[in-house]
Amino acid sequence: MLQGTLSEWIQWFQENRSEEYAIASSIQNELVSEQILIRLWASSDGKPPKQANHLQGPVWAQKNARKPTQNLVLLYAKSAPLILTLPELLAEIVLLRKSGMPKPLPHIAKSRKLKAPFHWRCRICAQEGQTDKPLRHCGVRVRQLAPVTEGTTEWFTDFLDNVTWKFVDPTDLRIPKHGFVVEDRALQLARISGKEMENHLNGTTNPVPLHFELFDKRTDHLRISDLKKKKKFVEAINNSTSQSEELP
Repeated sequence: MLQGTLSEWIQWFQENRSEEYAIASSIQNELVSEQILIRLWASSDGKPPKQANHLQGPVWAQKNARKPTQNLVLLYAKSAPLILTLPELLAEIVLLRKSGMPKPLPHIAKSRKLKAPFHWRCRICAQEGQTDKPLRHCGVRVRQLAPVTEGTTEWFTDFLDNVTWKFVDPTDLRIPKHGFVVEDRALQLARISGKEMENHLNGTTNPVPLHFELFDKRTDHLRISDLKKKKKFVEAINNSTSQSEELP
């Protein structure tokens, strides 16, 4: 649902996010249950429908005071807020983009077979070389590298030239029932690290690499995709632990 009355949005929020909720508004108009409101999509809402209107920028003007950014109505609880606005105010908000995601990778980026000699990099000392057969270096398996294609290089260059990185506070995310730490000290450390990473990424201009490491599930570290499901997360933890035990 992308448009509905205030009462319909309240019902949607109770069914999909939280039965308990609060409303915060920066709109001068008095809201009534029959008031038509349009939903705005934030990055924390997941993949948007094709016709969704995207919010670019902060949701809260003053989070501690529960004051939304200008022209917004928010339904919120412990989950991510539902972001709404009046139809007549939609054009005043600097947000209208049909998609907040980069354009798809070109067809040239499809899978391809590599031939010997294979390019490799040691994940301990970062030395690189070529080999015709499996190899160990510094006591561990090396990582096989593949060249980045011309089409993929153009895509990443365009993406890096136009992207702005933004740290999303854990309290603005829809926290699933499994897996995430809610201890205050850990969350505060995550906030500090996240803001430092945001500043670092926005202050650097890194070129597209010439090679990338091929996927190998036999790894001693976690990947972002491992956090999607509890079963996969547990399997990844067990696998990474067993791989780490093999390190010198």
